[in-house]
Amino acid sequence: DYDCSTKDDLRCLIPYGQTQGKCLQPNMIDAAGPCPGEADVCSGPYYCDPQSQVCVAQVNAGSMCDGRYPSCLPGLKCPYSIFVGSCQPLAAAGNACTVASDCASNLCDKAVGQSQGVCADTIQLTALDSMCAAYQ
Repeated sequence: DYDCSTKDDLRCLIPYGQTQGKCLQPNMIDAAGPCPGEADVCSGPYYCDPQSQVCVAQVNAGSMCDGRYPSCLPGLKCPYSIFVGSCQPLAAAGNACTVASDCASNLCDKAVGQSQGVCADTIQLTALDSMCAAYQ
């Protein structure tokens, strides 16, 4: 949002699965409402299903999900990016992770060159931490 004129009610809307978005004024859509526009944002615990282009409810832990879309409620993830799986809780501090989005804290502490790390609530940055590699 810092790239957009928030005083003009513009927000950075990034389509799910993309890395870049556009500054648009969000058009809030209620449950079961159509969401075909690029500025359409589903309200509450809903997401815009790309097939039906309708706001559908996010699902709870253990429910079937599709990892290509934000189909799980906040605090949960769908472990598969292509195949259907079931919503799983995000990992707590001390559990294994490969990326920050695996963790409830959104912090995966990994050493430089390592593919796996540990979820953390805080990270004491050192020269060995992968988060610092870009600054060396």
